[in-house]
Amino acid sequence: MKVKKSYVTREMLFKNTQEIIGLIKAFRQELKDDIKDSKKEVIKEVLNNILTFKDQILHEIIKLREDMTIVEGWSDRMEDHEVIIEKLEKKVLPQ
Repeated sequence: MKVKKSYVTREMLFKNTQEIIGLIKAFRQELKDDIKDSKKEVIKEVLNNILTFKDQILHEIIKLREDMTIVEGWSDRMEDHEVIIEKLEKKVLPQ
């Protein structure tokens, strides 16, 4: 039995080439879309981390300001604190 030889025609090559080009273009577009989506997700995550860190810092600053306000209000009594303790110790614990 003889096998009939078949040859690829120019039209068949052109058609296959166009199909391959179409598949490559579709793949490139999907890849671009995936990269764009990934970039958006990464940017969103980084911004969220920055905002969270900023909030943490601001809360600490607020606490420090509150502590400074308390210290400023009691600073005159705190300066005399050691002197007052020494006087009390002398009265309560005679030497």
